[in-house]
Amino acid sequence: MKQHHAEHARWIPCLTFAFSLALHFAYPPISVHAASPITPSGLNTQVSAPANLPSGKVQYDITGGTRPGGE
Repeated sequence: MKQHHAEHARWIPCLTFAFSLALHFAYPPISVHAASPITPSGLNTQVSAPANLPSGKVQYDITGGTRPGGE
């Protein structure tokens, strides 16, 4: 009986590793990028509210303002 129990106990680390490996590939880590907020610069710029695009990206429309050097 002890030998039978020892055989099962030997498989526990292998099965634990295989299960954790399967979970890793089934649910890969999600990376979240922290971005600086987009705000008006004080040069008569207007920044629209963020718009979520179908691709999952966020778009801001920036209008007005003055270019450096008055260009």
